[in-house]
Amino acid sequence: KTNTPMIELPHSIQVLNKEFIADTNSETVFQAARYVSNVVGGSQRGDDAILVRGFAVTRLRNGQPYPTGNAFTFDEMAAFERVEVIKGASAVLYGTASPGGLLNLVDKRPLAKRQSSLSLSVGSNDFHKGVLDTTGPIGKFGEVAVNYRAIASYEDNESWRWFVSRKRKYFNGALEFVLGRNTNVWTHVEVQKDDLVDSYGKPYIWFSPANAGTLLNVPDEFFRGDPGIDKKRVERFSWETTVQHEFNPNWSLRGSLVYGDAFGSRTEVFISAQGP
Repeated sequence: KTNTPMIELPHSIQVLNKEFIADTNSETVFQAARYVSNVVGGSQRGDDAILVRGFAVTRLRNGQPYPTGNAFTFDEMAAFERVEVIKGASAVLYGTASPGGLLNLVDKRPLAKRQSSLSLSVGSNDFHKGVLDTTGPIGKFGEVAVNYRAIASYEDNESWRWFVSRKRKYFNGALEFVLGRNTNVWTHVEVQKDDLVDSYGKPYIWFSPANAGTLLNVPDEFFRGDPGIDKKRVERFSWETTVQHEFNPNWSLRGSLVYGDAFGSRTEVFISAQGP
């Protein structure tokens, strides 16, 4: 929260920029963060399973508290300029936080220079994804310059496990109002919709009373559910507006208003336990 060179900060900080995210083809936060030492975990069911130094991680977005209730889904990596991994206790700067560390997800911002990109990806297990990212100036209205950024993506993929799949529709739109050399207002909305059939791994048989379990002898690809019933839907909406004024190169004042709404539905049938 201060304009201090990273080498002078009393924390271990790794910054994973957009070039690194692209080079590693990271589709989730964990796929990028796993290259940092002391970061483990991850799950096909959601990014919440990340651990830093053995503790559950605290998540921030643009330096603000970010809820971790995103089980069964993942944040869209196309939205982020970088992922910052800060190890160690940070409660003095960021409030209640995990002693292991935190992740700060930094959104891409509107730019005054026009540029656009379109990426198409294909991969194994019928993976298909397209991302459109466009930004630039809208115009100048009096003394106020307005810039925009729009990010849209669509993903459709299956899995090496039978019947497992995910479809995602995503949009992120942002406007920046430059009110002067030292003051700007940035507002953005994000909409994400996921439809998926989840994977729970192989089923167990439990032997009572010792309560010892053993995996059923079924193929690795076995789906322990009913593909006609198992389905999940996650819908997320967020809106953020930030006002920032810079007094000088070392001091600035920032205020943010954030609203988020999430909906999840889940129906499933799977083998949870069996007697001998």
